[in-house]
Amino acid sequence: MIRIRTMASIVLAGVFFVAAVTAAFVDEAAAKAATVSLTLQESIDLALKKNVMLSAEMQKVDIAADRLAQARAQQKFTIGAGASASHFLPNEFPVNSTSYDLGLQLNQPIYSGGRLEAQEEQAEIALEQAGVDLEARKEDLILSVKRAFYGLAKAQRMEVVAREAVAQARAHLEVTQKFYKAGTVAKYDLLRAETQLAQVQQNLVMASNGVGLAMNALNNLLGVDLSTTVQLKLSPEIKPVKRSLDDLISLAWEQRPELRSLALSDRLNAAGRKIMISAVRPNIDGTLSYAIYHQDMTAATSGIWTIGVSARVSLFDNGLTKSRLSENTNIAEQLKLMTDDAKRNISLQVRQSYLQLQQDKKLIDASRQALAQAEEGNRIAVVRYQSGVSTSVELIDAQTALTQAKINYSNAVSDYEIALSELERAVSMEL
Repeated sequence: MIRIRTMASIVLAGVFFVAAVTAAFVDEAAAKAATVSLTLQESIDLALKKNVMLSAEMQKVDIAADRLAQARAQQKFTIGAGASASHFLPNEFPVNSTSYDLGLQLNQPIYSGGRLEAQEEQAEIALEQAGVDLEARKEDLILSVKRAFYGLAKAQRMEVVAREAVAQARAHLEVTQKFYKAGTVAKYDLLRAETQLAQVQQNLVMASNGVGLAMNALNNLLGVDLSTTVQLKLSPEIKPVKRSLDDLISLAWEQRPELRSLALSDRLNAAGRKIMISAVRPNIDGTLSYAIYHQDMTAATSGIWTIGVSARVSLFDNGLTKSRLSENTNIAEQLKLMTDDAKRNISLQVRQSYLQLQQDKKLIDASRQALAQAEEGNRIAVVRYQSGVSTSVELIDAQTALTQAKINYSNAVSDYEIALSELERAVSMEL
């Protein structure tokens, strides 16, 4: 009896263990197959929080802040301490003797020819530039998220259209089969309906695969598990842009972080010129020290205060400063050319995005009207076919036209959303 109970306990423990392991795998699978519902802004916030490259850009800001602290510390005083001890052996002196000294020294830069001040200025500008570059990377990431978000929305719309086409084709096939059994339609009509259903079913397979690919792309940007199912919360409104093209270009020149970064690079170069000029100016430092000396032979201990000023100046550097100043001038000219080129490219980006947006808006209006007409045409074709006054070919053509009209409208809406996102990135602000 005891042996039976022991075996029962072992079996029961094994059952519990298997159940626990199974539950763990189920929980893990459920976690990986999670479903989240996100708006566009929630998607952007999630990507900004989890993107690895953005975290690396944030580290650059922290590094620039550390370098600014270092530049400021170089202008302040420093305190150092020193000590030494010596022991004299009896073969050189009549008695053993030990001496030591202790000292503290304070050093304060008095005049550096403007070098230390210019280094602090450079560090301040570099910190500001790191923040501007981080802003640009954020805007690039936001645009990528918007493209992926609206790309998924487009793929899901295509899947909906494909499912509706399958439902229409299946309903048409069922009616055709009844007519064929009744002998009112030819075998050709039945084959045509079956072929149409097979075709739209293939389109549905491709549309569903497109949804999966688009969802993987969005999940990758969001930093979530690739198997996560994302349900999009879309705004039904199409946001208009009321600003003129010239206003948008002017805004882009003011807002784009790339232009601000180039302007900061020019300021960095100007601060570097000050550092180069400081090389031919005198450098003056002040020192204040106190030292204690003691020697056993004289049994004397003394403390001495010392104050001093030191000056250094470069008399000849083989033209090094001159060549550096020439390089600095060339860099300034290069930055000016780069700024002009960046402005032209930004203007081009704004113009292209703006014109694309206007085109997509017109396509939305046109495709909406075409969709209404296709729906009415399909309705009439269904009634005519079911009344026996038209052929299967006519109905299939009407259904095909309706499906294409839905695709055109969906594409126009999605393309408008993406074009608006690209225009907002080109202008560097939400419109």
